[in-house]
Amino acid sequence: MGKMIDMKLAKELDNAIDTSKVKIEWTQDPKGYFTIKPFPSRRKVYVRYYKDNKLKETFSGITASHIVQKLIEEGLISRLDHAAYLGKEIEKAIIALENDLDYVQDEKLRLKKGGRSFKTKIFSEIVTINGKKYEHFGVKNAEGELGNFFANNVGKRVNITFRFINDNR
Repeated sequence: MGKMIDMKLAKELDNAIDTSKVKIEWTQDPKGYFTIKPFPSRRKVYVRYYKDNKLKETFSGITASHIVQKLIEEGLISRLDHAAYLGKEIEKAIIALENDLDYVQDEKLRLKKGGRSFKTKIFSEIVTINGKKYEHFGVKNAEGELGNFFANNVGKRVNITFRFINDNR
């Protein structure tokens, strides 16, 4: 009987609808928008609601389900995709809060490696590390070669020089 379940599951997985190529188009929710930020000193995630670019209300909580439910009850979300997005982002902020990680809305959550974390949102014209120059350094480079450098040199003494540029994204 176990093999029959395995074959049935295999067939189900083979026939699953592949969503990897679904085109996602962003449309602003006419009800407004939110910013999300964990505050470790208060051990909560805070969600600010804006309408017409003006702060209208601030919500706080420790679970994504409760926060999103309250936003729905208050009638502040009109789009299902917006509710799903908020649930995902608030959950990321809670995970960051619980694990002492950095959180930046709309960016991948950076998990710690080797007991330390490395923030990848650094934009610079030139970064010099132990004499090697990295030009036009940004998120992509930080996740690749430079991110690997930091992961492999945890606890070692390194000399880092940044020459920053203004990035107003």
